[in-house]
Amino acid sequence: MLGKEGSIQDFDSIPVAQFSPEAVEELKSRLGPSHLSVLTSTVELGNQLKAQQRLKEAEGLLRPALEMLCEVVGPLHKLTLDAKTSLGLIMHELGHLAEAENVFREVVRGYKDINDSRHRAFAQRRLAALLSSQYRLVETLPILYDVLCVHRKEVGHHREFLLPLLAEISSLEHEQGNLDKAIVHLRECAFLHRRFKGKRHSPSLDAFDKLAPLLYLQGQLGEAESLFRELLDAQQRCLGPRHPQALSTKGTLGSLLLDRGRLDEAEELVREALAAQKAMMGHLNKNTLSSMNMLVGILCAQGRYSEAAPVCQAVLEGSCMSLGPMHVNTLGSICRLSTLLLGQAQYWPAENVCRKSLDMMRRALGSDHPVVLTQLRNLAETLLARGATDEAKSAVTEALSKWRRRLGASHPVILECRATEAHIGVIQTASDVDAVAAMQSVVGDMRTTLGVHHHLTQKYAAASTPAGS
Repeated sequence: MLGKEGSIQDFDSIPVAQFSPEAVEELKSRLGPSHLSVLTSTVELGNQLKAQQRLKEAEGLLRPALEMLCEVVGPLHKLTLDAKTSLGLIMHELGHLAEAENVFREVVRGYKDINDSRHRAFAQRRLAALLSSQYRLVETLPILYDVLCVHRKEVGHHREFLLPLLAEISSLEHEQGNLDKAIVHLRECAFLHRRFKGKRHSPSLDAFDKLAPLLYLQGQLGEAESLFRELLDAQQRCLGPRHPQALSTKGTLGSLLLDRGRLDEAEELVREALAAQKAMMGHLNKNTLSSMNMLVGILCAQGRYSEAAPVCQAVLEGSCMSLGPMHVNTLGSICRLSTLLLGQAQYWPAENVCRKSLDMMRRALGSDHPVVLTQLRNLAETLLARGATDEAKSAVTEALSKWRRRLGASHPVILECRATEAHIGVIQTASDVDAVAAMQSVVGDMRTTLGVHHHLTQKYAAASTPAGS
């Protein structure tokens, strides 16, 4: 199987730490082009060139070396499969995705044929990365679960080695809308981080930072709050109380408390974060503007519209100036303006803002983006206040349908959309028994999930009571 010029033993005596085109050529002239040392050195030189982003040169070296390796040691030898992997990585970086995919699949099959599950798993990770880069998530996830199974058998269930893989699987499940599965994997990830690194280690904070928002999206607000508080405490200890990450977490915790109906606590946290952000980063910083926008939402929920108005105006002007009119944060601040106008009973201006901004938001963000869905529900509330119930129902039903793909059933946004939809039904049927029962069912879920004193529960409780009762 080896060339006549040498054997595997000859390779052991040749230094391979550094390679250059001249050194490889000298080695080739001394030992011959098919000597294993020459071929291995050529592949290593190709890898060095790849690391330097000299991709076309690397490809020119690897292709003939790979053909020769197939002849000398065979297509299933580890050296051949390693060289194929290097070529696949180069093809991926060059944008030749179809060829890269074919190469990676050949490598996976090769390791499967020689029963090398460990190296097959590494090859599958590269194939999964390629498919994921093309957003082929349905194909990517089964591959990663197969890799996870192999690694569990090799290293057990509680090893740091699994952490990046668990985080990747969780991220992909989240992108597919499978929040339950994403949370399961992130829980394990956070547990392993705690076990091996401790609560205050930076990767452990990253795990909490990913898990807490997912629990929030799922509507598990109590557990999400506990985790956010733990994360905030650790960030303040490790990074300092005025670190941007700690301030961002404080603002997110304020948002969660808003959704839980604890408005005074939410306001205190957001104002603390905002004061530090203004002092450290200025009034036009993206994080500062986000905290100001959150404060507008809290003030509106408290009915303090006169206080909210100048803050809302400052956010809009600052976002347009520093981020641009089509930035997602700027568009999000327009949603707050709609909420403010609606709370002030300025229904025609609110409707005008909703309709004009929705077209802009859909063009910039797509029809399923959370900012678009929030504004769609604002439009429904505005139309309902004007008595245009048919159009209001169409808007809120569309928003609810799309929100359900993103959020858990007990999330406040889902409950509010359900309540709006049910309220429209009560109005349209003149308090029909079934419509009132549907409304009472939503309010009952609000009482259970949000509490009887939550501002949303109180807002919709009156609509669940039949007229004249």
